[in-house]
This record gives sequence, C-alpha cells and structure tokens, in this order.
Amino acid sequence: MQGACILAEDGRAILLEQEKFEKSTRISKACDAFLKSAENFQRAFKYDFDFLTSSDSTVQAVAQCKLHATSLHRHVLECKEELRIEQSNAKAQLMHKQHELDRLERREKEVLRDLREQAQHLESILQLQGSRGLNAT
Repeated sequence: MQGACILAEDGRAILLEQEKFEKSTRISKACDAFLKSAENFQRAFKYDFDFLTSSDSTVQAVAQCKLHATSLHRHVLECKEELRIEQSNAKAQLMHKQHELDRLERREKEVLRDLREQAQHLESILQLQGSRGLNAT
C-alpha cells in the first residue's frame, strides 16, 4: 500500500513538472513572437528616424521610443534565458522523477512476484499439513 502511495505521489509530481514544462514552452513561444514584433518595431522606427526632418522634439521622441524598445528587447531576451534555464531544470527533474517512478514500479513488480511465490509456498505447506492430518487419523 505504501508503495502505491509513493507511486501516486511521484505520478502527481511528474504531472506537475510536465505542466510547468509545457507552460514554460508556451511562454517561450510567446517571447519569441514578442521579440519578432519588437525587432520589427525597431526596424520601422529606424526607417522613420532616418527620414525625419521635423522638429527636435519629434526626433527626441522617436529616439526615446527606440531606446525603450531596445531596453524592452534586452529584458525579454534575459527573461527568455531565465525561462530556458528553468525549462532545462524542470526537464531534468522530470527525467529524474520518471526514472525514480520506473524504479519503484519495477520494485513493486518484484515485491508482488515475491508475495505470489510466498503465497504459493504457504499454500503448498498448508496442503502438505492437511494431507498429513488426514493420514494421521
């Protein structure tokens, strides 16, 4: 019974790790899409900035937007790297839990096999004792 509880707990842990991994994969894909948008945004501002001949305040506003876009782009890259590391760690933990679960399942099968063998052995002993009891009377 205790082995089954351990297996159930490990199974739940594996499912949670898989869920974390899948969620981080979705976040990573969203970051990729955002990075592409940010790069397109920067490119568009570069062209607008190159062709601007209007007032200094407009040029400053565009330069400020470019600076913010660059900063945001860098921040997303940092977040994506952190996410990649977390994903890698989650995957390693998941693999470890899966190996542990496999080991426990093998052990459970061994214990069940041993119990069946012991039950058969006890049954044969009881049959032998029963036949001796009949012979004694």
